[in-house]
Amino acid sequence: MSIISSIRNSIANLIAADRQPVRMIVDNNKSLTTPNTPAHVLSQHERAEKQALVAGKFYVQDLTCLNSERVRDAIASLGCWSALARGFSEYERVTGKKNLSDAKLSVLVDEFHAWNASSSARGYMTSDQLFEAVAKMAVVSAPKGSAETDAILARVKKVSVEQIRADRLKKAEAQTAKRIDMLDGFVALIEGSTGGTIDYHAMSSAKALDKAMQTLEWVAGWDSNNPAEQAAELLMIEDDIKLIRELAKVEKDNGQDYEEGVMAADTLDKNINALDKGRRAGESAKGHAGYEPEPMEKVAEELAALDEAGHRPARRRIPKAA
Repeated sequence: MSIISSIRNSIANLIAADRQPVRMIVDNNKSLTTPNTPAHVLSQHERAEKQALVAGKFYVQDLTCLNSERVRDAIASLGCWSALARGFSEYERVTGKKNLSDAKLSVLVDEFHAWNASSSARGYMTSDQLFEAVAKMAVVSAPKGSAETDAILARVKKVSVEQIRADRLKKAEAQTAKRIDMLDGFVALIEGSTGGTIDYHAMSSAKALDKAMQTLEWVAGWDSNNPAEQAAELLMIEDDIKLIRELAKVEKDNGQDYEEGVMAADTLDKNINALDKGRRAGESAKGHAGYEPEPMEKVAEELAALDEAGHRPARRRIPKAA
């Protein structure tokens, strides 16, 4: 039996057993603080660090700064899964719809290749692993309602509770079947692309830190015959955790307006957005009392009036060079 046939059988078994699929998204704030700790209990330093981690970014190229290959592969794998999950959802949204742009999908495909290419040989996702990963994402689980909520729905809809649950399961199975039909096309799209630049692809620093901490706990739990090697690996991972925290702070604090006398890109975008916002506000205010048109708007109106009267001056022509 081929690997693809095996995967398809596994999907069928998963649907039949009504099991929960593997979660693809990692909680941004998981493991950053003690579980269920109220925000006001955190110290000022802890709150600042949490804010920096959530606001910070861990870029694909930052993987080269890490010492532990296991941490690099763990973070790169998370990046691959995240890009695939979002990419598959976007693929489902735009496939067969001519009026929708696939620009976002192209970026997500490129992001997958960026993370995957940055993995070691051990962490690199092969074609079979790619298909298996997307196959797991194709499974849609029926939402589980409680006896109380199902009873309310059944009463209002004038059907039995069993019918409510059967309809819910039928809908999930239909959605799964639709997504399974898209597997081959999406995987072919991924494999048909080689990826592009890796400079701007990133995940939140909180996610990268969470993955590094999980790796630290995993290595610490080894039943190793070489304690010295295990300890060395733990030290490297601890250094990587410190580095991820520092990179998050740098990213968060990199919002200054000027850097060495040059306007930062974020500042330029902010200024352009402010101008656009002001322009839109001016356009919407037109016709109201107290509205003052901009000088260029006055010129445009005067030229429009000349056009209507047939007296608009001819445009100045610049002769071509001989």
